[in-house]
Amino acid sequence: SDVYKRQLLKAVSTICYIRDQKNIDLIKQAGEYYNAMDAKNLAAMFSETAKIYAHTGEMLKVSEGLYNDYFVSLDSLLWDPKGISTQTLEDDSIAVVSVPSEDSRYFKDGTVEETLLFERFWIVDGKIQTIVQYKRELAKNYEEFQF
Repeated sequence: SDVYKRQLLKAVSTICYIRDQKNIDLIKQAGEYYNAMDAKNLAAMFSETAKIYAHTGEMLKVSEGLYNDYFVSLDSLLWDPKGISTQTLEDDSIAVVSVPSEDSRYFKDGTVEETLLFERFWIVDGKIQTIVQYKRELAKNYEEFQF
């Protein structure tokens, strides 16, 4: 929407603060629903116009059906945050919660996918409005390096 675009543009020139535990709690709760593969409660954490800009380059419209379709291919999954930080605009109109995590997906066909994710969650009016994802493979040779 135009209002949302104006808020994003304003964010570029507005002072940001690190604060607000409620936004971190919102993402932690969403993570619990995600790990439980609870599409109904997970989708309820998002605004009606929420989108995910996936690491694959796709833009996905968030809905209960989107998560149901995704979860049906899985036996289980584990989203394991390694840290959470939040920044909030001076006027509290938008918060961005940044989360590096390990993401493990166990598919019904026996395939296992394990990756490192970095995600930014844009929160507006207490709901997740946007997720932007970045992905890389798990470390393969870190034990070979010494500092």
